[in-house]
Amino acid sequence: MANKFGLNYGFINAFGDIAIPLEYDYCSPFSDGLARVKKNNIGYINEDNSQIIPIKYDFLGDFVNGLMPVNNGKKGGYYINKELEVIIAPQFDIVYTFIDGIAKVKLDGKIGFIDTKGNLVIPLIYNYSFQQSDGLIGVRITNEIGFIDYNNNEIIPFEYDFAMSNIFSNGFVALSKLDKSFILDKKGNTIATLKYSVQSKVSSGLVKVELEGKVGFCDMAGELVIPTDYDDAQDCHNDMIAIKKNDQWGYINSKGEEIIAPKYDDVKPFLEKDVAPVLLNKKVGVINKEGELVVPLVYDSFCFKNYSEGLLVVCK
Repeated sequence: MANKFGLNYGFINAFGDIAIPLEYDYCSPFSDGLARVKKNNIGYINEDNSQIIPIKYDFLGDFVNGLMPVNNGKKGGYYINKELEVIIAPQFDIVYTFIDGIAKVKLDGKIGFIDTKGNLVIPLIYNYSFQQSDGLIGVRITNEIGFIDYNNNEIIPFEYDFAMSNIFSNGFVALSKLDKSFILDKKGNTIATLKYSVQSKVSSGLVKVELEGKVGFCDMAGELVIPTDYDDAQDCHNDMIAIKKNDQWGYINSKGEEIIAPKYDDVKPFLEKDVAPVLLNKKVGVINKEGELVVPLVYDSFCFKNYSEGLLVVCK
């Protein structure tokens, strides 16, 4: 048995061809030319399916900037390179993957950030942090949310109480305070005050909003440009928005025009190759923007998150 679900994982390319055989218990997307795989134990392979780091470890993180986080209990978090040499010695309780040359670390319940040499560039003073984006980090002190830059300068004051949309996109973020929602720019200026509850990050100039259990989209002026007619929706990607209506998923464009009628049990966003994974009758395939199947409905699960270096993780 490949894993507890009896599934085998591997990689396909954009045409549906098997690029790496479905022989693993689990695969993560490729990063820096390597993918983490599990076959009883964990290791790393390259795009030729050669083992670069032997499959013999209990836990390994993702390589970014040539460094991989390894966590091994209290003050047991450290980083290694592709030669398995320790580059940043154990000193934190939990260490995370590098983004933009800095990485979140946690010690005694507090969060800070280090550079690739292991120096603290943001002190260990925060209770929580959101994903980094556009050179800013959403962080929380007690119950207040604000944004800092990579030098720990406060850019958006700590006065927001909710961040459904907690990352910047194209220089904008949607936040909530005292039951009101706002779109802010990177300097903390209020661009729009919304009449609706924010449900997503700003994406392609649109933000998903909710009214009386239905969702639609507002533009950057806070005007409703796609009516709240849908049961659910995903963010806009490549001018395509996945929408759910009457328990089925389809796609509209950023103008609200129907492109692919709702007929799928589940879908994912359109990716870098202008294709999207879809689920129908418990089988997964991939469609293009015309709604044509480019990978047949033969796979068993949404085991792939996204394209990574031209390959998708699939299982069967």
